[in-house]
Amino acid sequence: MVTRLRVSALLAVLLLGLAACGGGGSEEAAESAPPAAEGETQAPATPEAGASEAAGGVTRADADLVIWADETRVEPMEELGARFEEEQGITVAVQELPFEDIRDQVQVAAPAGEGPDVFVGAHDWIGELQANGIIAPVDLAGREGDYQDVAIEAVTVEGQVYALPYAVENLALYRNTDLVPEAPATWEEVVEIANRLEAEGAVEQGLVVPQDAESSPYHNHPLFTGLGGYLFGRTPEGELNPDDVGIDSEAGLAAASQFAEWYSSGLLDTSVDGALMQELFGSGQAAFAISGPGRWCRTAAGSRRPGCRSPSSPPAHQRQPDAPVRRRPEHLRQPVLGERAARPDLRP
Repeated sequence: MVTRLRVSALLAVLLLGLAACGGGGSEEAAESAPPAAEGETQAPATPEAGASEAAGGVTRADADLVIWADETRVEPMEELGARFEEEQGITVAVQELPFEDIRDQVQVAAPAGEGPDVFVGAHDWIGELQANGIIAPVDLAGREGDYQDVAIEAVTVEGQVYALPYAVENLALYRNTDLVPEAPATWEEVVEIANRLEAEGAVEQGLVVPQDAESSPYHNHPLFTGLGGYLFGRTPEGELNPDDVGIDSEAGLAAASQFAEWYSSGLLDTSVDGALMQELFGSGQAAFAISGPGRWCRTAAGSRRPGCRSPSSPPAHQRQPDAPVRRRPEHLRQPVLGERAARPDLRP
């Protein structure tokens, strides 16, 4: 059995809409478009279906409103799309892409006029997509109060909201309850147990945390801030302050020294990436893991386990005296609309 100890990092889900989307499939595109790429859903299967193909190889479905979503969100998007079709009298197609491919494919397809009108992505994509003119602002029509403040903040750039946050997830410290029956009360206890079990040969790695270049800043952030470090301070108005960089602050440097000690002792291993973390913890060869919930809901082959849930237990805290608790990085996913979407009249 696996349980988890919460670590202060959020994940929210966004639907993003394009600033440069396709026009619903022209006759010329219908004549030349090849069959849909593997892994897509509701995309036309033949050239006669009227699809158009983006430069990146993803075929845009022939519909008034096209949505790109990953495997875990296709089904709810299809249900919502069916209702929207009936209410608006339009056609809606939902296409499936691997989550990790959506951002790159959008940036290739949108300028060519062949991208989706709405897509699902992470909130930390917004800065790049907004700067490149890919996404358009979303008018929440006074409904901002229906959402968590931190979610709206995460999808706001230069005072404008660019996505609709619809879910929040947390990073967590997971423990294998067969190896660690009682939940540790402190981070120091986690470290002691992890080191002891590894020294005894009970596990290959006491604690697994992704340390590859792409994952480590996100997964290490709760540990860094728990030690009193921070990335950017805040202005009196609560905005991030680029003039207050905390990485080289006294607490930030002390946190860096602690990380160096963890690497030296082997508590953190730079060879661990997300796949190895899943393999070691999933096979019982690691006592603890820091990750979001999604990875444990997938099989080794990458398919989703139906009804997957992870039980939780009280959090383990690591803080220096009077150190601020900084709840970052929030990791949101949401929908955003585009400036040149095929159906700009359907924007909220």
